[in-house]
Amino acid sequence: MNKETIIEEFKRLSKEEQKEVLEKLTNNSPMEEERFIIQETETFKIKRTSDFSFIEFVSYNFREGQNELILTQCIDNTDMSVSLKLNGIYEVIPDEKAEANEMIRVIDESGESYLHNRKRFKKKTKEEIEAEKIRDSIEEIRKNPDNLFFHMAGLLDLGLDYFSFSYSKEADLMDVKLTRSNTVISRAVDNIIYDFDSKDEVNGFSILNCRNHLEKYKNRMDE
Repeated sequence: MNKETIIEEFKRLSKEEQKEVLEKLTNNSPMEEERFIIQETETFKIKRTSDFSFIEFVSYNFREGQNELILTQCIDNTDMSVSLKLNGIYEVIPDEKAEANEMIRVIDESGESYLHNRKRFKKKTKEEIEAEKIRDSIEEIRKNPDNLFFHMAGLLDLGLDYFSFSYSKEADLMDVKLTRSNTVISRAVDNIIYDFDSKDEVNGFSILNCRNHLEKYKNRMDE
């Protein structure tokens, strides 16, 4: 059975069946006898074999014991394009006097906190902002899957509360998770399988024929 046939057969499996295949590959292969190399800090954990035939990476942002950021989105930057970007997300600095005068204090494009008219902004939760960032990134991946790893690198810069991926060299498959929400349904498009949660939001994806995508990314970076 050639590689193309294996990929097609894998794509026909349900998500649960795919997970079973990966578990067999990762748990019953020679690497099971190896000792995993684990590196862990407060914000990430890496678990891998010495030959990198399997690698798992999990990134998480801890905010325990910290005050949650108050965020807002600019919906009107008329005559303020230098200080505010339309649809830009800004941190709010609580200011009771400003609020009493229909103003809001935000850290704008200058990097300093300034007062702005409250009508220029719309309150946004961190969850809403993360969902929008993920949607935008996934849309870019769908438009141009050849630049998959370029957009994946961008996902790491989004500051998501949770981001993880695992890669099996034997299966040449990478599984990416963007949120902790459970997957309800998966849909395959070419060599990418998208996972959707109960709200029909993409919460992750799996990449078949991963090395081919990685080679395209390396070639682009070398240009």
